[in-house]
Amino acid sequence: MIKFSGLSKAVVGKAVALAIVATVSSTVGATQLDVTNEADKSSERVAVTEKITDKSHPDFLRCRTEAIIGSLARKRKVCLTNKQWAEARKKGHRLADGAISAIQVMSGGGSFTDGK
Repeated sequence: MIKFSGLSKAVVGKAVALAIVATVSSTVGATQLDVTNEADKSSERVAVTEKITDKSHPDFLRCRTEAIIGSLARKRKVCLTNKQWAEARKKGHRLADGAISAIQVMSGGGSFTDGK
């Protein structure tokens, strides 16, 4: 078991936070690109049939504006169905859980705050 001093706990904690942010940030962009292509296809299918007005319907198209990582001013509009947003959210949670698990294994499995 690894023992950390107060200063090294802070340094390790910051390193863990940066590693998680880097992992999630790099994978979110790829996830959005993959899912955006599917959104284009599904929006074409929805447009052909009829416009869905029920906001809780799985095929209801939701759009949001997201900042482009690495740019201060550029933004992009991402449109996905409710079902695709749910899938992207689940994938993001799985990636974050995997990153946290990997970091815990590397640090010896203990928490940084419990003193063990």
